[in-house]
Amino acid sequence: MREEELRAYRNKAIEKDRRSIENRLNHAFNQGYEIGRQMAKSSWIACSDKLPEVGSEVLVCYEFKKKRYVYIADFYGDGKFHGLDDEYLTTEGRKHRKAIAWMPMPTPPNMSEIPTGVEVRENE
Repeated sequence: MREEELRAYRNKAIEKDRRSIENRLNHAFNQGYEIGRQMAKSSWIACSDKLPEVGSEVLVCYEFKKKRYVYIADFYGDGKFHGLDDEYLTTEGRKHRKAIAWMPMPTPPNMSEIPTGVEVRENE
């Protein structure tokens, strides 16, 4: 009888873990979907078409050695984007880095919605 009790206890724990993992994966999927939806609303704007307002923090896409990179920067005007590392990019190119497009910063996630531990929800 003891072996059956252990097996039942183990199966219950496995089911609880499975539900917890499933809930966390569903939450992560929904968060990713929402972030993707927000990003789709905020599409890239070519620097040649329009520049951000002076003082705006934006994501800027630049080219360097035939590859493209994304960088968080403040726009200071005169075609200059300044990053956190005191480097700057220009729409004219500097050190072979040329800002080609930008977009507004996406809305950060609501910290209260990010799971911090194991979350178990009973099936209804």
